[in-house]
Amino acid sequence: MKQWFKQFSAVARNSFIVLMGDPVMLIMHIFIISITLLIASLPGFTLGGQLKLVRDQAMALSFISGSLVAAVGAAKIISEDIRIGMLPTIMSRPVSYSALLAGKWVGLLSALFTIFISATIACLWASRIITTEHMVETLGFSVYTAALFGTLLLVAIHHYIKGGNYMWQANISLVLIFASAFFILNFWGYNGHAQAGYGSLVDWQSSLAYLYIFMALVIFSAIISLCAVMMDVSLLMACAVVIFFLGLFSAYFINLIVPNGFGNAIFNTVIPNWQAYWISEIISAKEVSTVSFFLPRLANAVLQSTIFLVIATIAFERKEIAGSI
Repeated sequence: MKQWFKQFSAVARNSFIVLMGDPVMLIMHIFIISITLLIASLPGFTLGGQLKLVRDQAMALSFISGSLVAAVGAAKIISEDIRIGMLPTIMSRPVSYSALLAGKWVGLLSALFTIFISATIACLWASRIITTEHMVETLGFSVYTAALFGTLLLVAIHHYIKGGNYMWQANISLVLIFASAFFILNFWGYNGHAQAGYGSLVDWQSSLAYLYIFMALVIFSAIISLCAVMMDVSLLMACAVVIFFLGLFSAYFINLIVPNGFGNAIFNTVIPNWQAYWISEIISAKEVSTVSFFLPRLANAVLQSTIFLVIATIAFERKEIAGSI
């Protein structure tokens, strides 16, 4: 067991480093932060519902982008490694199949979680920027853009002087500086004025919505890791789109085929359903922060992820034994 954890941690760490050093990850990182600010800055044309509109759009952007990051990441560290013959080389050593795939999945999740921290901070920051409806807070907007572009500039200067992997440095620096700037900013109120208390302008409840969305992405990444074992990159990306949309409508089809009873419960337990993790409509309700609401979704995410990872391990082992990778 000790050897298993050693192999698992080594693979997970290496996968995380590889993904954080990938240009696509940095592009998606910057894209999520930039477009969230754009969403907050656009006219809302609403009467009392601008916060909900911005939050829903930011959440949808993060979920779709997170799914794309998961698919690209799985293609990078699983499909591509199989195609170029890296996995057979690794498996020629005494490495556990489960440790290898679990490590790659956790490395993928770690990279996804890093970007998702920035996505969550961006949404919280956006809620502060539009705290006065139809207005954009100058201070919040200025610090937001300075944190984004200033970080990229500082890392570029550091890279020019010291060298190294710019993508890795930029991704890690961006999440650290962006989050730090946000939490420091909230010591001040609207445009620097006094406020009722720390962060009183921020809709902190939105962070719970991102927590549940990340649970859905945990399941999605496990499914896409299974597909990456069996598919090349082009087919994997097409399959990712299908899986994403099936997860949106799975609850409807399950209730249509098995309206109620034990069968309905079983299908809802083992078949991914993204709607169960989309809590935008009830984000203000007290129930979303209760243990009774949180634990079933967490348990379902862990169960489904485990099922797909076990299947992926079995498929990978059979494929390797058959000499097809």
